Amino acid sequence: MTWRFFAPDQAVQLGYGTSLPATPYDGQEYTLVDSTSAPTYQWRLRYNAGAAGANKWEYVGGAPAYATVEASESTTSLSHVDLTTPGPLLTVPRAGDYLVEYSGFIAKLSAAGWTTTLSTVYVNAGQSSPLVQAIGTVYNAAASPYPWATVQARAKLALAASDVLKVRYSISVVDTAGHGANFAWRRLTVTPLRLS
Repeated sequence: MTWRFFAPDQAVQLGYGTSLPATPYDGQEYTLVDSTSAPTYQWRLRYNAGAAGANKWEYVGGAPAYATVEASESTTSLSHVDLTTPGPLLTVPRAGDYLVEYSGFIAKLSAAGWTTTLSTVYVNAGQSSPLVQAIGTVYNAAASPYPWATVQARAKLALAASDVLKVRYSISVVDTAGHGANFAWRRLTVTPLRLS
């Protein structure tokens, strides 16, 4: 353990910036942001020299990164597709372990039967298998407007620097008219757990 002593009137300065220190010391704290003038996230991290592996910067608090798409947009696709407004999507700044969370609302486009929906988080454009899935089922209603249901999902993911997280959408049509579903108020949130 390294001891650091400060004079009674000497304030401890915590680092703040868009990149982590190149030569950190055990116990050092730093706030990582995407912009110093208008940050969209603020991650307070503490360096743990004794941590196993490369991910030694441990999250101790702050505001997560998030992206939203408010618009209500629909699909009848049985495979994962972008909606009119793609995403939401986020790019992670550093390699490490992250908590990825998705939430949104879904509604049917008709009163017939029921529809199961999938809101799926993919990593990078070439990702062939989903990593986080929010599965929701919406049932029939007697008349418009049709009811909305909420969907949520969360997972811990090991990600590389500059990985792009993107949500895509699909349905499993069961109603006789072959109608799809609306997706709205979509939110993707990323919180670091341990970073390299």
